[in-house]
Amino acid sequence: MKISRERVVPVSWCPLDHGWLKLNFDGAVFKEINAIGLGAVVRDATGCFIAGLSKRVDNMTCPMTAEALAALDGIKLAQQLECQRLCIEGDAADIISALKSREANLSKIGHIVDKIKKLADSFQEVQISQVKRTGNTVAHFFVKEALFVQDMRYWRDAAPDFVVPNLLEDILKVTVLKGCSE
Repeated sequence: MKISRERVVPVSWCPLDHGWLKLNFDGAVFKEINAIGLGAVVRDATGCFIAGLSKRVDNMTCPMTAEALAALDGIKLAQQLECQRLCIEGDAADIISALKSREANLSKIGHIVDKIKKLADSFQEVQISQVKRTGNTVAHFFVKEALFVQDMRYWRDAAPDFVVPNLLEDILKVTVLKGCSE
């Protein structure tokens, strides 16, 4: 597996080269119910929806754990799609840094980071990059949906209604801009 570790921070969702899939992940804390929410979405090179998930984990309130578990569930989802080239994006700088690092992660989320890295080895090529929240909105809507999910919910092929406007907005931006400018 080849891992690209460049530091690019796109402002909005950016298209990929043909043959790549993009995983965006996000996590949040729902203090009012003592739980965390996880969200992940996998899209093709043009931004079209392939799969997504929303998950709630009760009795947890750590933001870093939420982000790390969202990345873990997201990469598991991408692995089920049997893609070879995966771009992983999230807006949590600490998680992205940990995933890119070649050093052992001794933090409380180190074991989760190790699992993600091990799963990443199953792909032919992986790119990992941080994205600003504005480039991660679809994943964020999957997190918000987790508030209403008992455990976990998956979607495949057909995007759920709550993300369709954001997916279309991203695709229209790509069509108008024909790529991303930094």
